[in-house]
Amino acid sequence: MKAKWAVIAVAGLMGLLSLPSLSASAKIHVTKTVPKSYHGTWYGSNVKDSRDLIYISNRYVITGTYSKYNSKTKSIKYNYNMGYLPKGTGSAKLVFKKVSKGDGQYGTTYTFNQGDDMDDQLPTFWTSKMTINGKKQVVLKAYENFGSVKVYTRKPVNKDYSYTIKSKNIGSEIGK
Repeated sequence: MKAKWAVIAVAGLMGLLSLPSLSASAKIHVTKTVPKSYHGTWYGSNVKDSRDLIYISNRYVITGTYSKYNSKTKSIKYNYNMGYLPKGTGSAKLVFKKVSKGDGQYGTTYTFNQGDDMDDQLPTFWTSKMTINGKKQVVLKAYENFGSVKVYTRKPVNKDYSYTIKSKNIGSEIGK
């Protein structure tokens, strides 16, 4: 019985250690807008079972998926599944939270809603530059969980650029 509780305690501690730490010097405040560089439609990779998208504006944020992008006809179909509005309730309420650069994280990030638990909470977002298809481009990154970073681009791409943070200090990579 004691061994069971020891395993549970170790597992819980490991889970807590995998979360990025925000020190008291990181400044968090609610804001009414996000920078224009965040606005518009952002696409996850155009690969099977991974076609997520997010649309961001100062009035609402929408998440969903898209059908396989046809580069010849430039056709795409959208399937929006969740909208976040200022007058929404619960986890659907749009709340822009800006977390400024601090000891716990590398750069400024934003969250867009306030979920009751991890399943309802949108990830932490920031913009960054990455080489996509041989060209430096602005991308939207989302820290999802346990070091996982999803990369969104302005146009669908056929390669998944998402990655896992390998550093022990995950916070030092968030916002980069």
